[in-house]
Amino acid sequence: MWKNYLTIIIRNIRNHKLYSLINVVGLSVGLTSCGLILLWIQHEIKYDQHHLNGDRIYRVLRQVKNKTTGDSYFSNGTLGPLGPALKADFPEIKAMTRIFTGSSWVQYKDKGFRERFWVADGSFLDVFTFPLLKGDRQALLKHPYSVVVTETTARKYFGSEDPIGKVITVEDRYTGGDYEIVGILKDLPSQSTLRFAFLTFTVSSSPFMQHVWEVWRKSSYRPIKTYLLLSEGTSPADLERKLPDFTTRYFDPKTRANITYHLQPFRRIYLYSYSDYGLTGGGDITYIYLFAAIGTLILLIACANFMNLATARSAKRAREVGIRKTVGAHKLQLINQFFSESLFISLLSLLFSISLIELVLPAFEQFVGVDLSFGVSELLIMIALTVLMGLLAGSYPAFFLSSFQPIQVLGGKHANALKGVRMREVLIVFQFCVSIALIICTGVVYQQLNYIKNKKLGFNEEMVVMTPLFARDRALTSKYELIKQEFLKHPNIHRATASQITFGYGGGRELVIPEGIEYEEVRMRRMVVDEDFLDTFEIDVIAGRNLNKDIASDSTNAFILNETAVKQLGWKDPIGKQFTWPLTDRRGTVIGVVRDFHLRSLHEEIEPIFIFKWQEKWNWLSVKIGPENVSSTIDFMASKWKQFIPNRPFESWFLNEYLEEFYLKEIEIFSALEIFTLLAFFVACMGLFGLANFSVEQRIKEIGIRKVLGANLADIFTLLSKEFLKLIAIAYVLALPLAYYAGEQWLQNFAYRINQSVIVFIIGAVSGIIVTLLIVGYQAGKAWSEDPVKMLRQE
Repeated sequence: MWKNYLTIIIRNIRNHKLYSLINVVGLSVGLTSCGLILLWIQHEIKYDQHHLNGDRIYRVLRQVKNKTTGDSYFSNGTLGPLGPALKADFPEIKAMTRIFTGSSWVQYKDKGFRERFWVADGSFLDVFTFPLLKGDRQALLKHPYSVVVTETTARKYFGSEDPIGKVITVEDRYTGGDYEIVGILKDLPSQSTLRFAFLTFTVSSSPFMQHVWEVWRKSSYRPIKTYLLLSEGTSPADLERKLPDFTTRYFDPKTRANITYHLQPFRRIYLYSYSDYGLTGGGDITYIYLFAAIGTLILLIACANFMNLATARSAKRAREVGIRKTVGAHKLQLINQFFSESLFISLLSLLFSISLIELVLPAFEQFVGVDLSFGVSELLIMIALTVLMGLLAGSYPAFFLSSFQPIQVLGGKHANALKGVRMREVLIVFQFCVSIALIICTGVVYQQLNYIKNKKLGFNEEMVVMTPLFARDRALTSKYELIKQEFLKHPNIHRATASQITFGYGGGRELVIPEGIEYEEVRMRRMVVDEDFLDTFEIDVIAGRNLNKDIASDSTNAFILNETAVKQLGWKDPIGKQFTWPLTDRRGTVIGVVRDFHLRSLHEEIEPIFIFKWQEKWNWLSVKIGPENVSSTIDFMASKWKQFIPNRPFESWFLNEYLEEFYLKEIEIFSALEIFTLLAFFVACMGLFGLANFSVEQRIKEIGIRKVLGANLADIFTLLSKEFLKLIAIAYVLALPLAYYAGEQWLQNFAYRINQSVIVFIIGAVSGIIVTLLIVGYQAGKAWSEDPVKMLRQE
């Protein structure tokens, strides 16, 4: 029986090469799209899944409310003593660890690199199960200057030598010293949100670290991340409900009125941080859902092609069904036959799709920026998906064709013909509804990215070369002024300035005490800059004056506010007002107001900002250069850097390129959406091509008669295009609200955004109409060129 099925399948493929090709290509494209998206999703959802107790690890988050505005934000920074206090107060917490992150210059003999050098509690390896390949866990805690290193980092510094016992020098304002390597950790998995090269479990090497580790500070400076391992059976929701009482015990009434602590599941940090808390996690579950939906829709469009073409050819196969039923074939046997055909085509498409995936995978890996592997588990998922697709694609044709009655079909009539036509119309509408909606959404993303590219940010980012200084590295910050003055000797270098933060990231939200305003309710973004910052970036001073290096007090007690800060405070004349930053007990007066500018990305609204100078806190040196001789200018900067700081590499990039990285996710989304939209549209158009070809075949005798009676090509074209244009119009009407809703949902991620343009929606409609007219026009022209005599002879 199955041999007979296979014979029939192969015969049908040979007899209907065009339709078979359309089905195989469409299903192959659909499976390839799904396969690539599946590989990426598999990579994303496996983040932080490698820890044995990962389901019981939680990160402590702090929610800070502004009582005046009602707004709130989340932060993963906590005070140092918070973790030990939680562990002491709640027996449900089995273990706790704190992490102080950062990068430091690490030197071993003649090798030096900037590395992620982290400080953590000794319980770190109790909470996180990173395998220790070499070394004694107890020894890790005994030596005050001990450190563990990852495999790759060990090879980087020591080659094939045993690193145990080797001493490295860490040059850092906070964690500097000579450290002995006492352990080697297995390389961290690529899908880990915790990424470090060196890890020390002691804090006695630095008075600063002892201070932040042990002292409750009444300020917004919270450099520690706190992680908890809960005991088995502990409900995190129950524990979280106890935290308000905890804050009552440890915080004063004013502070605890604004702060709430939450527990974030460790395994949700990567994908859910932004959607749940507005924090950066690295990934975004929204895009997982988005591309899973796109992959599914492309596959459904391909399945719709199969169903459409199968039912369209029902008239030609009706006689076959009638004869087989007459000679004794049961309905179930016919259903099995048609399902077999569908599964055969699907499995054949799978073979092509696997080859396509292997072919394009390197380019796709480069595109998404991660290494992907197509293993056994992914293959099994693809096979299961293929079988499901085959059953879905073959379901309607199988039941539709097997329901034909022998007497009717052998007599040239079958009652299900109209039903088949209606089903084909529904599937065409579905295919083009999805395709047009994707085209519109792609246009919306493009317009928003174009808006971002062209929006005035309130400062001039063009031709600014950024060089990192690293405030924790005294070798750099101590030479800052010298390097700056040397750079300015070049005729193509116009200005240079230093700052603690740069555009895009922004500073932390700090508690401030403005004159006449209640202390707890005012938070602003901090910007530490030198006197040349505003002029270098052409930021307008609209009241008062800029910082002046000739006025000594400007380095110690002068503040500049932005427009939003002044509006928040309600000051009509801010110049001369008293202003205090309690973190350092810095008191001074407001000397100027600047026009609002975008310190952070356009995802966020402009916030209140206070600007001041704070010596030895420089992380960035920004150099304004002219458009001429750019390469030689940067070479000059590199040579001067090497002259004065020979043991640190010169790094540089342009600010406008740096700012683009904050929209890298959106740029990647646009590129991916563009590709998959084209694929979806291509598959839908292939189906339309097949149906248009079938429509011509069905009406070939009618076309021949019309041609004999004097109809011209335009008449034939109009005859064939009407029914398809009607379906495209219905698809467009249905796509409009879907695309608009999807666009609005995505645009909500931006505080500064476009209004959806009617042009994009017109393009969606026009693209569907043009493609339909081209396809139908080709088929009409092909039919018109045939000899009417031959056309009239066809059955």
